[in-house]
Amino acid sequence: MSKEKLNRRSFLDYLIGGSFFVLGLAATSTVIAYVLPSRKKAGGIAGRTEVAPVDKLPVGKAMKLLHQGKPIIVGHTRQGFFALSAVCTHLGCLVDWNEAKQHLHCPCHAAIFDTRGNVLAGPAPSPLPSYEVAVVAGKIYVGSG
Repeated sequence: MSKEKLNRRSFLDYLIGGSFFVLGLAATSTVIAYVLPSRKKAGGIAGRTEVAPVDKLPVGKAMKLLHQGKPIIVGHTRQGFFALSAVCTHLGCLVDWNEAKQHLHCPCHAAIFDTRGNVLAGPAPSPLPSYEVAVVAGKIYVGSG
């Protein structure tokens, strides 16, 4: 019985094969993570995200945050609280809150939206999707759209 020594060519073959194996595992885990939904419950109420205590969002102000992995804007007007998608329906830019004019605007292409998501001006083809807002025990929560 003779023992074969590991030569340089065999070592490189093992190294390249191992690299492809690791790459395949990484790709497979990424695809599985994308296909299977997250099971996290956010904000203490199933399916809802806690935004802030009511006193941290005064009338006329708005804040951006993530709800179920999507950017949204939650604001407070004299009519109450609103929550809208922060993604412009034109080309997907993130909209901003204009505190002076009390509306949302897209800095990329000048689309303007009211606090219900309706298009007031600009190239946006459709309104911003809205989310339900609830105030429970002095805290603001955002639920499903």
